[in-house]
Amino acid sequence: MIIQQIKSVVNKFSSSHVLTSKLVQATGVGLVSFCDTRWNYVYLVLGRILRVRDELTEILKSLEPFHRYTNMAAKEHQAVSSEVVPTILSLYVHLDEYQAKEKFKVVATKIKERMKAKFSNWFYEQNNDIESSYLVATFLDPRYRMILPVDCKDLAKKYLVREYRLLNSRDSELENSLSCPESQSSTVLSRFPLVQKMKNTLLMLHNSSEERNDDIEAEVHKYAGNQSYDKLCDADEVFNFWLGKMEEYPCLAPLALDYISIPDSSGHVERVFGTSSAFTKGVMVLEGIYDP
Repeated sequence: MIIQQIKSVVNKFSSSHVLTSKLVQATGVGLVSFCDTRWNYVYLVLGRILRVRDELTEILKSLEPFHRYTNMAAKEHQAVSSEVVPTILSLYVHLDEYQAKEKFKVVATKIKERMKAKFSNWFYEQNNDIESSYLVATFLDPRYRMILPVDCKDLAKKYLVREYRLLNSRDSELENSLSCPESQSSTVLSRFPLVQKMKNTLLMLHNSSEERNDDIEAEVHKYAGNQSYDKLCDADEVFNFWLGKMEEYPCLAPLALDYISIPDSSGHVERVFGTSSAFTKGVMVLEGIYDP
């Protein structure tokens, strides 16, 4: 039974020039074809497969971290956005090891170049273009923030405060539009009531925003300077950490929970669509539900 399975694999490679070329390119050797007229053909075939296996085992070992981190990112209820940057850095260091090996040098170099081209604007500003979400999420995760260089931490703080101010300004505009300070403007004698009303609204918005912005900067500075948080280990739950800090960091904690809750992959969404297809059996319109 095993010999027949091996024979099927060998015949598939023997009949395909493309597969054979790729195998030789990857391992340096090809497979030995079966020959029923030679008594030792089984020995020769199995010996070459074991030789190829050793080569493939090393290739498989080099790809194992990519498999492991992909599975980590695909888990529901566990994967968080703050794990994305540690994953990228871990894979980059892993490729450094294989780049030093002559056999993997070219492939490892190409993968690193593509990773750098794709993810560099996740760490640094490039022509005012940066995807700061994962950098900020990593900074807000006390388990991993130590791995960030100082300039990346400063960049994360910058965009964190900027995001808070943006959200704060929108909330303040909404609050003031709902409060409608007619009572204040009516008590002020002015030749231009509309101008006075606008001034009162802008003053309220400025005072409220200035006070909250001072709070967020103070909380970010306090969080960044507390070295005891760095003692959290990988097994600790980061959501529980921030839920327990809501009173200490009333401005920062809700924002941290939002950032860390950002999905780190589209795997969850794809599974939802995959599950839905099992119910609809691939039919876009369910019978009896909607008739176009």
